Amino acid sequence: MVQEEVHMHPMINPVPMAIGLLLAAIILSYGIYAGLSSLSTSKTNVVNNTLYPQMQTISVSAVANQEVTPDKAELVFSVQTQGSDPTQIQVQNDKYMNMIINAEKALGVPANQIKTTGYSLQKWTEYNDTLKTYMDKGYILTNQLSVTTYQTNQTGYILKAAVSNGANDVSSVSFSLSDALQNQVYNTLLGQAATQANAKAQAMASAASVSVKKLDSMSEGYQTISYQKTYSQSGGISVPSAAPAVVTPGMVTVSATVSAVYDIG
Repeated sequence: MVQEEVHMHPMINPVPMAIGLLLAAIILSYGIYAGLSSLSTSKTNVVNNTLYPQMQTISVSAVANQEVTPDKAELVFSVQTQGSDPTQIQVQNDKYMNMIINAEKALGVPANQIKTTGYSLQKWTEYNDTLKTYMDKGYILTNQLSVTTYQTNQTGYILKAAVSNGANDVSSVSFSLSDALQNQVYNTLLGQAATQANAKAQAMASAASVSVKKLDSMSEGYQTISYQKTYSQSGGISVPSAAPAVVTPGMVTVSATVSAVYDIG
């Protein structure tokens, strides 16, 4: 009797094989897409560089300055009163301040150009060398006033009126430009700076054996104004009654800056 041998072959699972084929197809598709995208991008860059070549430029800046006689003055001064009773020193301070304001108005200063810029009431103490400690002396009241005038030749009279009527601290007298004059001068300087910038570009281009084609961009740089500030004194101020205080306005410097870029070729 012949006995047949039966050989069993292991079964192959079709799922992993299908997944592998799917992954291979995805990788192949991505590679083809990436290659096409790269080719397309490269072509676009070449076209852009051909259509829009980079221009050569010159960058310049210029500054225009002018000294101007100021047409505005601002004076800041205070009335300080001191004593043991805060109510009494306030009454005294108000008296002096009203006298000052009335005197300034009499000089033609409008009420809206006279304003309070500071007001403080503080404890007043002094050091006692014998007792080696600070002693309470009462209170100090400070009322600060600002007066603005557009008639700078009146500045000395305004200062004299303040001191003569009770101001015992002068913080400052400053000279500047009114908004109208400042804008007028600055706009003129902007035009001058722009003209200077163009002249610089032309000179540079000529030296480099090229020519200026057109203005690419122009921008306003910065504005500077130097103010004149004088006079600072406190305590024991005296002004001769026959003449105004001597103050000189000097000059105010205004500057304008322009930056520009020109295409050359």
